Amino acid sequence: MSSSSASNSLRLPLVASGIVGAIFIILGGILGGAGRLQEASGAAQGLIAGILGAVVAIGFLGIGQYVLARVLSGNPQVAMMAALLVYALQVLVLLVLLIALKNATWLDGRWFGFTVFACLIAWTLAMVVDYMRNRSLTVVPGSGPGHPDGPAIDPDQDVDSV
Repeated sequence: MSSSSASNSLRLPLVASGIVGAIFIILGGILGGAGRLQEASGAAQGLIAGILGAVVAIGFLGIGQYVLARVLSGNPQVAMMAALLVYALQVLVLLVLLIALKNATWLDGRWFGFTVFACLIAWTLAMVVDYMRNRSLTVVPGSGPGHPDGPAIDPDQDVDSV
């Protein structure tokens, strides 16, 4: 996968997560103060939480996907190991961030969580849609042994070695 292909595979998830993030930023600004005595302060906290949640989700997923695409373009044999390592690092860094922001009074934790979760779901669904649109065959139909266009089969060759 070239770097242009890697950036193309990021386009749909970035747009989808950006739209969902914008919706949750607006909702956080409007509904962030619901049930609180200081409505304006709560709305500001919801707005900040929405912005931070969208930036965190899109940043984490975008950087992780870009790094994974770059690693796989050079060495596709390490696909599963690289994907698991990127995922584990993302979860670990997000956990550290959540622990650091646990007692933040300037942030509405609910809206931060809602926004991160919604952006993650939007990103994942967009990645699935992008994959289904742009998937490539790993085995080309008609290229196997015994097909007129495929490789010839030597009758003296052992079947297991084919």
